[in-house]
Amino acid sequence: MGQDNIAEFTATLAGEAPLRAHLDAELSGLREITPHQLVDAWRSVLPAVDQASISGDVGADFAAALRDALAGPVDGWVDDDLAFVEPWGFELSAISVPATVWQGGRDLMVPFAHGQALSAAVPQAHSHLLDTEGHLSILVGSFGDVLRELVGLAG
Repeated sequence: MGQDNIAEFTATLAGEAPLRAHLDAELSGLREITPHQLVDAWRSVLPAVDQASISGDVGADFAAALRDALAGPVDGWVDDDLAFVEPWGFELSAISVPATVWQGGRDLMVPFAHGQALSAAVPQAHSHLLDTEGHLSILVGSFGDVLRELVGLAG
């Protein structure tokens, strides 16, 4: 994981108050972020393949979505991070419906081993473990494939 995520999850493991303080500090620079600033702000978690994927219109859309998502309080982000480190209340092996796992080998936000472990733990997982992709590039490059697969599994 990149240094920014290591700092965030160190705060997460310390509890809600330290996490909230950490994320509140992060928000100050993200609420008005431009695409160029996004790459600079998240350089430790954006490998070259992700940096390249959020250029042009994609970067503008991503920055706008991030600004919208962070316009309110940090509560949802806190809840998400705490959910990553707490029991979910069910075993992954109990998932009985088809699921998909898309994970990039160059991802610096979510370790590749997490995608591998999730793929192995979910009985009906359709796994796409792509060595050359990052966290964002996999979505940008495979968005249509992801949607087609989800529609196919739902149908």
